[in-house]
Amino acid sequence: MNKQFIASLCLLTMVGVAVGVGVKAVNTVTCTVTPGLVSVEVGPTSVAYGTMPFNDTESSGTITATVGSVPTALGIIGYDATQSTTDDVNWILDATIGTENHYVHAYTTNMEVGSGTTLGTETEYSTKWVALGKVDYATLASNIEAGENQTFQLDMRTPSSSSASVYGEHTTDVTIQATWAE
Repeated sequence: MNKQFIASLCLLTMVGVAVGVGVKAVNTVTCTVTPGLVSVEVGPTSVAYGTMPFNDTESSGTITATVGSVPTALGIIGYDATQSTTDDVNWILDATIGTENHYVHAYTTNMEVGSGTTLGTETEYSTKWVALGKVDYATLASNIEAGENQTFQLDMRTPSSSSASVYGEHTTDVTIQATWAE
């Protein structure tokens, strides 16, 4: 009987190994995510350049863009200036002055650059004035840490001449766009 028991035990052990009796292990991965909000606040929200002659320049002074809770890139774009009188001769945003009714609105992040100085290329916004475009956003800042700010200034450059018979106030916007910095 003892031999039968040992033989039965050996047979059951071999069957257990062949069948693959074992213990399963299970583990869990917990995943969390915090959504980030891309945002920007700009101040001041308006600039009054005052009365300016043709072919003149005036800077805005310091404007501050403060970003939200994530690293942010800032873009900037300009628009044509509309006239508030019945004559309705709008100014066309351009990269140079010289053509009738064409004006330049420029920007820089260098607070030491004087109004009306030489315009640079889009990549020189931190050292020179750069003319705003009205088709694509230009870089104002490529990576601002969450909660930080970027200072900049604008430079109005009036047309050399106008075809208007009545001169009225012109109004334009500048839009600051915030995107997630890469």
